[in-house]
Amino acid sequence: MTVAQQANLEPVLDVLKSLGYLPAVNTSRSITTDDAAAIEPPRLLIHAFSNGGCSQLTCLSRLLKARYPNWSLLKPGACALILDSCPGLGTARHARRTIETIVRNPIIQILIKALSTCLFFYSAVTKRLFGTRNVLEVLKADLNRPNLLPWTRKSTPRLYLCSKKDEVVDFYEVEAHAKEAREVGFDVSFEVFEDTPHVSHAKYEPKRYWGAIKATWDAASQQI
Repeated sequence: MTVAQQANLEPVLDVLKSLGYLPAVNTSRSITTDDAAAIEPPRLLIHAFSNGGCSQLTCLSRLLKARYPNWSLLKPGACALILDSCPGLGTARHARRTIETIVRNPIIQILIKALSTCLFFYSAVTKRLFGTRNVLEVLKADLNRPNLLPWTRKSTPRLYLCSKKDEVVDFYEVEAHAKEAREVGFDVSFEVFEDTPHVSHAKYEPKRYWGAIKATWDAASQQI
């Protein structure tokens, strides 16, 4: 995790402290039993959008673990995890499509596409020669850790949302991760849309989208 990523996530820790979900201290130290007794079980709806949101979530996990090594003392409370259009390994084709959507300058597009192609080639070569996992493979593995955050467990309800027409992350990649999570014991729900764009399911089918999220949250609330 970079210094910039850590700085971006510090406000999240401040919010969690203000809510009473973390010890209200400014220095890294172990959580004591007195701390744990004073902390209320949280009510957290964790909502990650695309691989970028998943990356932020796993960075938050590492930051919390560094600050509170014995976070297992914290009570799980009511937590649910929503994974919208993620996770996915992506392909060079998906990367090019994403670049075209975000970057409008054609010259910069060409430069970034060339760099992206080189990175995909480098990743494929290192994996073939040394068995090295790329960043997105590590990301997918991290998301299937029961203690991704101090308050999550295998019993924490999680909902995957994806679309068959997603041009950035293929739905079958999301589906594969959901299946893997279910097979190792996670409480998984899966909702696939037919023709909504990437991370736009709520815009085009709001009733279905928020209904699925509400059902997941209701399941989490029953675990208190």
